[in-house]
Amino acid sequence: MGLTDLRDFDLCITDVLLVLRLPTDPGRGWNGYMEGRRAWGVNCVMSGQGMLIYKDGSATKFRAGDVSIIPINTSYRFYVPVGTGPCDNCVINFQLSGGQDLGIDMDKATFVRPTDFSRVSKYFEESNQHWERKEPGYKLLVMSKLYQIIYDILTTRMQCQRDPFAYRQTLPAQQYMVNHYQENITLEQLAQMCDLSVTHFRRLFKSVYNLSPIAYLLNLRLEKSKDLLLANNYTLDSIADMTGFQNSNYYIRFFKQHVGMTPQQYRKMY
Repeated sequence: MGLTDLRDFDLCITDVLLVLRLPTDPGRGWNGYMEGRRAWGVNCVMSGQGMLIYKDGSATKFRAGDVSIIPINTSYRFYVPVGTGPCDNCVINFQLSGGQDLGIDMDKATFVRPTDFSRVSKYFEESNQHWERKEPGYKLLVMSKLYQIIYDILTTRMQCQRDPFAYRQTLPAQQYMVNHYQENITLEQLAQMCDLSVTHFRRLFKSVYNLSPIAYLLNLRLEKSKDLLLANNYTLDSIADMTGFQNSNYYIRFFKQHVGMTPQQYRKMY
């Protein structure tokens, strides 16, 4: 199964087995998977760097900001090289229903660098908190985060595969939008970040994300506003200002056009 269309992807997580934070000092590691993993895993590198050394002798280096998915039966050991700083990882082990895979290399870990790493790392941190507290429903909560983590890994990989050159060229602008969505951002400004003309930038960006840069920015603002609607009793004026919309009237119209209800209705529903 390829990753050309995630709508064709049918994924069912049957169990979450472990969530663990793994701070590791230089010169140390872990050999527990040399005979093969007994479960799938996702891993987030919170800080530092390290490497996975596979049973065939090959190795994959990783660093802070990397997120990976590791197939069941993969044989490897984890090591933090001498001369580097401590490496902090968070891992989630889980099972899928029989016969399924994720359309990736089944012998080695697949690493990606999510465009919104702060959001993905937050899923890992919250999963770790739920697992440690073990309050009623904790596995269900972790599973909900895990679905989002896997989705982010797959979509990031898909974007990279769709047009690797365009992905690398437009990544500075995409990351800037993620981190500064609340600011006034122009198309010319984004194109300049990538050393591209506006026309060339717009074409490359759309080839990767299937959206124009401005449509991507507005969608990002919309999703951030949903979080604010549910997080606290912010006024619509405040939410519009915090997410970069021109004013609350424009925000309400845009929200209703794309969500099918007003922000107030969305807040009451959820």
